[in-house]
Amino acid sequence: MQVIFQPDLIYEANLGFEIRSDSYRMVKSIYNNIRDIVEGMSHENEVELNIKTISNLKAARLKFNHPLVKNAAAVLGALGIKPISKSTESALSIFLSRKIPTVTLGITHGEDHYTHKATMEIEPMFKGIAQVIGVLKAIDSGVCDG
Repeated sequence: MQVIFQPDLIYEANLGFEIRSDSYRMVKSIYNNIRDIVEGMSHENEVELNIKTISNLKAARLKFNHPLVKNAAAVLGALGIKPISKSTESALSIFLSRKIPTVTLGITHGEDHYTHKATMEIEPMFKGIAQVIGVLKAIDSGVCDG
């Protein structure tokens, strides 16, 4: 029987996540805590751990009383769609940081987002596309100017 010892064997793993909040201060605080944990574990366990920031956008949103938000909500309501309001560090933040009013419109429902097992429903897409057209018509008619 032969026993082979491989002291130079390298194990590698990656973990991706997004910190989201309405408060940029909260995002930075959570990031700093995670960075401290990573650095502590690296030192205590004598392993190489790295934390890499891919993007750092300030969370932003329009207030509900903004004409674009109110009219988008009205379009969704007319289609029987319940609006969902949540914070994001998505592409919206880029527009909002430049004072360009922006909302996100979901086209359908799905599961396992951002994975290779992601799925989406076909039936809700009809209302999803209708809401985009309705909001574009509202914007084009000027009712969203603010």
